[in-house]
Amino acid sequence: GPRFQHPCWCVATVPLGIAALLLLVTVVYLNAYGKNNCKPVRDSKISCEDASVNESSAKLATLKEELCTGQQSGDVCELCPQGWQLNSNRCYYFSGERQTWDDSVRDCAKRKSWLLVLEDKAESELVSKMKPRDEYFWIGYKYNITQKNWTCLDNTGFSGYRITVKKHLNGNDCACLKTKDAFASEGCLRHQHWICKRNVTVLEL
Repeated sequence: GPRFQHPCWCVATVPLGIAALLLLVTVVYLNAYGKNNCKPVRDSKISCEDASVNESSAKLATLKEELCTGQQSGDVCELCPQGWQLNSNRCYYFSGERQTWDDSVRDCAKRKSWLLVLEDKAESELVSKMKPRDEYFWIGYKYNITQKNWTCLDNTGFSGYRITVKKHLNGNDCACLKTKDAFASEGCLRHQHWICKRNVTVLEL
């Protein structure tokens, strides 16, 4: 028998020129009895509700195919914004432009993320492999003159991996990721690339 391709829609037509009062009565009638008009096609075993569920399932399958990477399976899909890289439940954005450290912090905030704060050495090595070679990238660490150590941004929600900068010159109080677990101090007004980080968006299918 015929199969539904779309949910049933119950439509009432009224001739032009009908009184507004009759139109109101029609709307009330549809609200009260519209569900009774949404019936399966004769000889079909598929109800309107089943057809709607089937269509929704098909749309979800299409979304999963288009948005989820081939490495993901099951009913949960992890997503990153366009232009970001997904790795280990985190999203990373590597800028193509250059700007100051403070401007980089603000840019990441606009993207609903943070200037990169590393959680451990493994992430440091991971991000080093992801970024373009021989490029310096601002990260979310700044030299604390009073404490005489490098501190991370405190609004990220991450505990913060303590980094070590071998050479710290006076005035170079902002940190860049240089190579594998290697960091450089730069003047905060210099223009460098930057890395933003955020949690993945989880789509349950």
